Amino acid sequence: MRSSVEAQEDTLRTVLGVADVQLYDVGGETRTYRVGDHGDLATVAFDWPASPNPDLERDAELLRRVAARVSVPVPTVVSVAPVPGVLTVRPLPGRRLIDVTDRSTMMTGRATDEMARTLAELHACSPTTFADVVPTDTTPPTEWRDEAADHAGVVDDELTSGQRTDVRAFLARPAPDPTTGLRFTHNDLGIEHVLVDAADGGDARVTGIIDWSDAAITDPAVDVGRLLRDLGRDSLARAMRVYSAHGGDPDTVAPRAGFYAACGLLEDLAFGLAHGRREYVEKCWAAWDSVFRARA
Repeated sequence: MRSSVEAQEDTLRTVLGVADVQLYDVGGETRTYRVGDHGDLATVAFDWPASPNPDLERDAELLRRVAARVSVPVPTVVSVAPVPGVLTVRPLPGRRLIDVTDRSTMMTGRATDEMARTLAELHACSPTTFADVVPTDTTPPTEWRDEAADHAGVVDDELTSGQRTDVRAFLARPAPDPTTGLRFTHNDLGIEHVLVDAADGGDARVTGIIDWSDAAITDPAVDVGRLLRDLGRDSLARAMRVYSAHGGDPDTVAPRAGFYAACGLLEDLAFGLAHGRREYVEKCWAAWDSVFRARA
C-alpha cells in the first residue's frame, strides 16, 4: 500500500507536469516538496488533495505585497494551480537558522538586526494594506496562557523540578491586557523560518524569510516574543534598538514579549517532543533561563 507521501508525490507530478518530486520538509500540519528541474517548493496539508487550499490566489498576492515592503528576500511565486490547490515558489538560498549549530555570533550580529528591521518594516504598514489577504487575530493573552498550560502538561515529564517551578510561577502571573494596537506581522517569525548564509558561526546575513502562511493583523509583540524565545534576552535588547531605528516603538511591544516568549517556548517544546524534532527541543532547553528566569 502506498504511503500518503508517495500518493502526494504522484499527484504533484500529475498536477504540475513534472517528473521530479521529492519530500523536502515536514511541518506541524504540512509537507513541503521539491518539484521540477529548478527544485521549486510546493507546500500542502497532510491530507491534500482531499482538503485543497481555497486561498491560493490570496496567498500568492500576500507574498507579492510583502516582497514590496521588506528589505529581506521572501519566496517568489512561480505558479498557482487552484485545482487541486498547489502554490509553488522559487527556493531561496541559505540554511535555516534553527539548523545552525553555533548561533552565538548570529545572535549579536547582522541576523538579529535584519530580523528586527523586518519586523519594523512590517509593523509600519497600515493594517488596511493587508486586510484583504490576511485574517485579523484577536486571540486574548488569557487564551495564550491557557494553551501554554496545556503544553506544560504535555512536557511535564521532561522538566526538572526547577523548571516545573518556573512554569508554575509563569502560569500564576496575570496575563497582559490585550492590545488595541494591532499590526500586520509574520506571526511565526521563529528561527525555523529564517534563512542565513553561514554554516556555523560567523556574522550571518539573512538570505530570506519563509512560510508566511500564519501572517495576520495581530499583536505585534507576538513576533517580538519569538525573537526573545529563539535568540535570547541580549539579542532582544539589540533587536529593539534596531527596531526603534527603523521606526518601530519598542515601548508598545517589549513589555509583552516575555509573556509570548514563554508561551511560544512551551508550544515549541511540546511540538519537538511529540514529533521527534530535536532541533526544536534543543533550542527550547538553550533558551529556558533567558525566557523564564531573567527579569522581563
